[in-house]
Amino acid sequence: TILNKVKGINVDLEKPQKTFVGILTGDSFIFGLELAEIRPKPFFERRPRRKAF
Repeated sequence: TILNKVKGINVDLEKPQKTFVGILTGDSFIFGLELAEIRPKPFFERRPRRKAF
């Protein structure tokens, strides 16, 4: 593997500094670095049933 070929490499699976994301759809695979995270809570707080009108 690649990790065995490079000396002095460490991988922290508990608290990684960078997160890579892979998306598989049909016959395509998209691989990239996660730059931001959108938390769902603000979207749930703005739902129509939570509004006064």
